[in-house]
Amino acid sequence: MPSSVVQLYKKKKNMGPFIESLKLAVEDPETRRNHLLLCASAMVPKALASLLTSAIVASPQWKERYVSDDGDISDDDLTCVLLEVQRLYPPFFGGRRLVTRDAQVGEYLVSRGQAVVYGTAAAHRDPAVFPNADTFDPERWRTSNKNDQDKLFCFGGGPRACIGQKMYQHILKVACRMFISEFDWHLPATWRPTWKTPAREPSHQPAITGAESALRSRAVAGRHIVTCLTDLSRDTL
Repeated sequence: MPSSVVQLYKKKKNMGPFIESLKLAVEDPETRRNHLLLCASAMVPKALASLLTSAIVASPQWKERYVSDDGDISDDDLTCVLLEVQRLYPPFFGGRRLVTRDAQVGEYLVSRGQAVVYGTAAAHRDPAVFPNADTFDPERWRTSNKNDQDKLFCFGGGPRACIGQKMYQHILKVACRMFISEFDWHLPATWRPTWKTPAREPSHQPAITGAESALRSRAVAGRHIVTCLTDLSRDTL
């Protein structure tokens, strides 16, 4: 799989110095392919960690109702809880698509070449789809929204959705179940989460010399990986 990923990038036009930077940073071809695969899949563990954290933060709204005294929770209950966590606390802001042909979207005319950005959190809180959209209610997945799992866009949607969705759902369930069975926790009544915005790169990069230059090369290669992944993930309307 790593080799096929590298070949895919080699076929990509206008890649810039991506492959060259990766070759400079890592000499061994096998290690280079492993670096590529690791960077390409880095967002998945981050997303899982984000969802696990959100589940714990939201636990006062579901723990007492669904978890038994011996730390057990049914598979159906856990599924509903995690769907609601994904709905209200998606790990990604959204996504973007590059328009390849003129299209009419509602009242808007979107022209070819324009970029379209969708907001996951806004879609997940659409009151036309989710009644009492701002309320944490796992029971909605048994009642009003029992057939609306395809309206969650944590990991994309449609034909370009993440191919590992079923796998990450399984991993998320296993991790949550183990945490629930092994630990008991309580959040202070006065505690409130602190929301942070993503860090931005400085407009002027600091000068890096000596041994740090190798780290700089790896950072540059990492940025090109993200750029290529973004380009390859573009879809049509």
